Amino acid sequence: MKLEIKGIEKELRFGTGFVRKLDEIYQVNMKGIEFGAGLIVANLQLTQMNPAALSDVIRCAVKGNPKQVDVDSFLDDYADENDGLKDLFEEVISEMGKSSVVKDTMDRAEKAKVETEEV
Repeated sequence: MKLEIKGIEKELRFGTGFVRKLDEIYQVNMKGIEFGAGLIVANLQLTQMNPAALSDVIRCAVKGNPKQVDVDSFLDDYADENDGLKDLFEEVISEMGKSSVVKDTMDRAEKAKVETEEV
């Protein structure tokens, strides 16, 4: 998946480095022990269409470290030009689901969500 951020085409890669970056952003503290829960939290927030989470996911998926302000600006412009972010959310979620690194985790999270809804 490619996006043009600040006039430069950037490729988004949803690999191990992406997951590590998300884990730095989304940490969970359970009984004094911190651990990364980036992929799970990001996936949940994407399904809720949280623009800040979309910005985090895009920034973590781009090689290098684009500035958060540049990614936020890209999202603002995209939303204005496309009457919202819905299509971009769907595309990012779809592309994440194709990644050999993250697809199993996303599938498991989706199954858990469905099971919870059935109860």
